[in-house]
Amino acid sequence: MNKITLFLVACCIFLGTSCKPKYHTIKPLRKNITQAIYASGKLYPQQRRILASKTGGYVQQVFVKAGDTISSGMPLLVIRSEISDLNIQTAQTNLSFAGNN
Repeated sequence: MNKITLFLVACCIFLGTSCKPKYHTIKPLRKNITQAIYASGKLYPQQRRILASKTGGYVQQVFVKAGDTISSGMPLLVIRSEISDLNIQTAQTNLSFAGNN
């Protein structure tokens, strides 16, 4: 009888421990929400001006220097472009052919 009691106790222990849930449970906590925001960009001064040319080339002469006050229409520099020179020569040649015809 002692062996049967021992066997029943072992079976109860085995069944009691094997019926536990297989997942881990947690309880929620109430906390304040914190959020991190990441951003990237560029900072420019308020008085920044961007200059652009319609054609590319080399700067041949500069008429102003940093800090000078300029007005609208005032030339700032001279750009020398071989492509522009070729375009002007082609246009002059086309004009002379058109005049001859």
